[in-house]
Amino acid sequence: MSAAADKWTVLRLINWTKDYFARSALDEPRLAAEVLLGHVLSCKRVALYTQFDRAPSDGQLSSFRQLVRRAADGEPIAYLTGWKEFYSLTIKVTPDVLIPRPETELLVDAVLDCARSKSGETLRLWDVCTGSGCVAVAAAKHCPTLSVLATDISTSALAVARENVERHGLAGCVRVEQADLLTWPQTPRPRHQNRFDIITANPPYVTDAEMEQLPEPLKREPDTALRAGTTGLEYIGPIIRDAPAHLATGGLLAVEIGFDQAERVYGLLNEAGGYDDIRFGKDPAGIERIALARTK
Repeated sequence: MSAAADKWTVLRLINWTKDYFARSALDEPRLAAEVLLGHVLSCKRVALYTQFDRAPSDGQLSSFRQLVRRAADGEPIAYLTGWKEFYSLTIKVTPDVLIPRPETELLVDAVLDCARSKSGETLRLWDVCTGSGCVAVAAAKHCPTLSVLATDISTSALAVARENVERHGLAGCVRVEQADLLTWPQTPRPRHQNRFDIITANPPYVTDAEMEQLPEPLKREPDTALRAGTTGLEYIGPIIRDAPAHLATGGLLAVEIGFDQAERVYGLLNEAGGYDDIRFGKDPAGIERIALARTK
């Protein structure tokens, strides 16, 4: 992109950048162009459609060019803007956390469905591997009766999660703590004492072999939030094994899984012996992306 005789308007910038991103094989090139331009112009993406003839300043053009180059080189759009929309909320993201994705919204759906079935009761949710805190924040924001514990092993991720909790005014109902999977609290309580009603988790589930095939932007996300060893079940397995010790009777476990892991996860849930009502939630493409089970 260079200074040209013709004026660089919003519409011209979107069209040029869309084509450039398409040649660079970026997903959803027009969306990426609009998100970056809206970020530079400090306006919502939809607002660009009312100002197609606007000519950004030289400083704005310079900032936009830099972001476009970085995106074409493989930097995720969400890291460049510092945020990602998730469940109609703006979630802060940094390179320390996984970028929230639409399939993860299925975990929030599961929590809200469970809460609706309890007719306004106060429920305790433990969101494991919380990362940016997107699931904990979205669930608490849409269900005021939830009391939420959000945990992660990464101190850097926890700092982002705490900021998202504060940003959405949820400090009174979402507690953020450090933990390695389900090791907090250290001692499981009796079923009638402060057990959780729901446990959600979006753990790493990408195999070592799959990591090598990931597109460049995804490779820029935290390896520790993606990589799960040779089988992809190295974190899912312990969560399934340990969750019944922390869930109340009839409590719900909801775990995001890889696109081809449903059959093996079903086997793990059966082998664990502590679950009933095992089922799977599908994403819009019809792929089974979350495993759901109730404790006996």
